[in-house]
Amino acid sequence: MANIVFDVTDELGKTRAIRHNRTYPKVRNNQKALIVKLADRIANVRFSKKQGSHQFDMYKKEHAEFKGALYGLGFEMMWTYLDSLFDETSV
Repeated sequence: MANIVFDVTDELGKTRAIRHNRTYPKVRNNQKALIVKLADRIANVRFSKKQGSHQFDMYKKEHAEFKGALYGLGFEMMWTYLDSLFDETSV
Protein backbone atom coordinates (compact mmCIF):
# COMPACT_ATOMS: atom_id res chain seq x y z
CA MET A 1 0.00 0.00 0.00
CA ALA A 2 2.82 2.40 0.84
CA ASN A 3 4.33 1.85 -2.62
CA ILE A 4 1.04 2.79 -4.26
CA VAL A 5 0.77 5.97 -2.21
CA PHE A 6 4.39 6.85 -3.02
CA ASP A 7 3.83 6.28 -6.74
CA VAL A 8 0.72 8.46 -7.00
CA THR A 9 2.16 11.29 -4.88
CA ASP A 10 3.35 14.14 -7.08
CA GLU A 11 7.07 14.73 -7.19
CA LEU A 12 8.47 18.18 -6.45
CA GLY A 13 8.62 20.82 -9.17
CA LYS A 14 7.94 24.49 -9.78
CA THR A 15 4.91 23.87 -11.99
CA ARG A 16 2.09 21.37 -12.14
CA ALA A 17 3.39 20.16 -15.52
CA ILE A 18 6.88 19.50 -14.13
CA ARG A 19 5.44 17.65 -11.14
CA HIS A 20 3.32 15.49 -13.45
CA ASN A 21 6.20 14.77 -15.81
CA ARG A 22 8.14 13.45 -12.83
CA THR A 23 5.23 11.52 -11.33
CA TYR A 24 3.58 9.82 -14.32
CA PRO A 25 6.51 7.44 -14.99
CA LYS A 26 6.10 6.04 -11.46
CA VAL A 27 2.39 5.52 -12.07
CA ARG A 28 3.04 3.83 -15.42
CA ASN A 29 5.21 1.24 -13.68
CA ASN A 30 2.61 0.24 -11.09
CA GLN A 31 -0.78 -1.06 -12.24
CA LYS A 32 -2.31 -0.56 -8.79
CA ALA A 33 -1.08 3.02 -8.70
CA LEU A 34 -2.67 3.59 -12.10
CA ILE A 35 -6.03 2.37 -10.83
CA VAL A 36 -5.78 4.73 -7.85
CA LYS A 37 -4.66 7.66 -10.03
CA LEU A 38 -7.50 7.09 -12.51
CA ALA A 39 -10.09 6.69 -9.75
CA ASP A 40 -8.83 9.87 -8.07
CA ARG A 41 -8.92 11.81 -11.34
CA ILE A 42 -12.45 10.57 -12.07
CA ALA A 43 -13.64 11.60 -8.60
CA ASN A 44 -11.98 15.02 -8.87
CA VAL A 45 -13.37 15.69 -12.35
CA ARG A 46 -16.89 14.60 -11.36
CA PHE A 47 -16.85 16.74 -8.23
CA SER A 48 -15.38 19.83 -9.89
CA LYS A 49 -17.81 19.55 -12.81
CA LYS A 50 -20.80 19.16 -10.49
CA GLN A 51 -19.67 22.13 -8.38
CA GLY A 52 -18.92 24.30 -11.40
CA SER A 53 -15.38 24.72 -10.08
CA HIS A 54 -12.56 26.30 -12.06
CA GLN A 55 -10.66 23.07 -11.42
CA PHE A 56 -12.85 21.33 -13.99
CA ASP A 57 -11.38 23.58 -16.68
CA MET A 58 -7.88 22.75 -15.43
CA TYR A 59 -8.56 19.00 -15.62
CA LYS A 60 -10.10 19.40 -19.07
CA LYS A 61 -7.10 21.38 -20.29
CA GLU A 62 -4.59 18.80 -19.07
CA HIS A 63 -6.63 15.71 -20.01
CA ALA A 64 -4.77 15.04 -23.27
CA GLU A 65 -1.42 15.11 -21.46
CA PHE A 66 -2.75 12.93 -18.62
CA LYS A 67 -4.15 10.39 -21.06
CA GLY A 68 -1.11 10.52 -23.28
CA ALA A 69 1.14 9.72 -20.35
CA LEU A 70 -0.90 6.90 -18.84
CA TYR A 71 -3.24 5.43 -21.46
CA GLY A 72 -2.68 2.01 -22.96
CA LEU A 73 -2.00 0.09 -19.77
CA GLY A 74 -5.52 -1.28 -19.36
CA PHE A 75 -8.62 -0.12 -17.52
CA GLU A 76 -10.35 0.91 -20.74
CA MET A 77 -13.75 1.32 -19.08
CA MET A 78 -12.31 3.82 -16.61
CA TRP A 79 -10.70 5.79 -19.44
CA THR A 80 -13.94 5.79 -21.42
CA TYR A 81 -15.83 7.07 -18.40
CA LEU A 82 -13.24 9.77 -17.71
CA ASP A 83 -13.41 10.87 -21.37
CA SER A 84 -17.20 11.04 -21.14
CA LEU A 85 -17.00 13.45 -18.20
CA PHE A 86 -15.51 16.05 -20.51
CA ASP A 87 -18.43 15.73 -22.90
CA GLU A 88 -20.54 18.89 -22.59
CA THR A 89 -23.78 16.87 -22.36
CA SER A 90 -22.71 14.61 -19.47
CA VAL A 91 -23.39 15.49 -15.86
